[in-house]
Amino acid sequence: LLLAVPAIVLPAAFVKVALYLARRRRFARWGTPLATIRVGVGLVLPCSLVFVDGVAPWLVVAPAVVGELIDRAEFYADLEFLTPDVQITRDLANV
Repeated sequence: LLLAVPAIVLPAAFVKVALYLARRRRFARWGTPLATIRVGVGLVLPCSLVFVDGVAPWLVVAPAVVGELIDRAEFYADLEFLTPDVQITRDLANV
């Protein structure tokens, strides 16, 4: 869809970056370099390639997919499940 209508690429990218940064503000355990790589490879590079004439569509989609894979890996790595160990640690910190 984004390749068919390049005029919505930049607004969609801005929304995606805003949502990503909002989530990172809450759960950021991974460092800034990974976030920079994700935004650069997953959003900036595909957005810039959309506006270049003669670029194959897969060259635009491939970095976006890599960025989304980094995003998913970061999301799942930041999940914290409530286990007895986590609950004990939280309880002892509140004493």
